[in-house]
Amino acid sequence: MDYSGNIINRIEDAIINTFFWAEELGFRDQLFKLDERNFQGSFKKRIAYRINECLDKDKSITLLSMSIADACKGNNEILFLEIIAQNPMTIKMAREYHAHLAMRRIERDLNVAS
Repeated sequence: MDYSGNIINRIEDAIINTFFWAEELGFRDQLFKLDERNFQGSFKKRIAYRINECLDKDKSITLLSMSIADACKGNNEILFLEIIAQNPMTIKMAREYHAHLAMRRIERDLNVAS
């Protein structure tokens, strides 16, 4: 699968929004740690980091999404709206796409190193 940058952004957004909705959809117990390095842009990397913190501390990711929404008004607001505009995926799809993003990151890293 070779996707353009815009599609990759939408995939990243959908993965994050899947985590935001996991508690409501009843699959919080199936969530996995996100590798922040798989996401492009510092805003999404910070969100992935904060999601992992919630997983480690057994805190609500739904409440995290609400606090991010409040905190980013005017600053990163459009980026947050793009994230929540994406429909959540099944956890299986999120896991597969997260693995795909990891492969793309590794390929980018190898190309930079050569």
